[in-house]
Amino acid sequence: MKSVLVVELESVTLLVNKLKFLPTSLLFLILSQNSFAQTGISASSFSGFGLSYNHSFSEVVQTKLTTLFFDGSEDENEEESDSFLLSLGLELQFNFFKSESLRLYGLFGGSFFLMTFDEPEEKKEGLSFLTNGMGVGVEFPFSQKMRMNFDLGYTSYKILINPKDFSGLGVGIGFSYDF
Repeated sequence: MKSVLVVELESVTLLVNKLKFLPTSLLFLILSQNSFAQTGISASSFSGFGLSYNHSFSEVVQTKLTTLFFDGSEDENEEESDSFLLSLGLELQFNFFKSESLRLYGLFGGSFFLMTFDEPEEKKEGLSFLTNGMGVGVEFPFSQKMRMNFDLGYTSYKILINPKDFSGLGVGIGFSYDF
């Protein structure tokens, strides 16, 4: 006959063995739900500007990745003129209401922006800042697979090259295609 302690230890070991697959199972469950994706363009003080990718993980949670990269190095009269632009942002959206014709959501977002430019015989200049903010948004279709969104909220900015912080109204607009 097994002691109570041995039975308890076997139960705990069995439970731990079952739970170690929980994170993988939850990820599979989230990704196997009725998810959809969108791609498009976006300009937002919350998540930057550029090409965007929006993925729905569930009926409530969506993420939006926005990025733009431009390297404008060129030769002009054998003198170089360099410019560089990078915008990278991420937004987490929580649906308050969702129907065929309207989606209302709350959002938390952040972005990084870097721009440098260098003209021949001039000092190299640049601008770099971080943003983060929160707000609300509305999204609606304007054709069968095309959608438009507007965001409004509060954003804080941190300029990195000449340290300065400020905050204020945050806005965003985007156009996307469902696939």
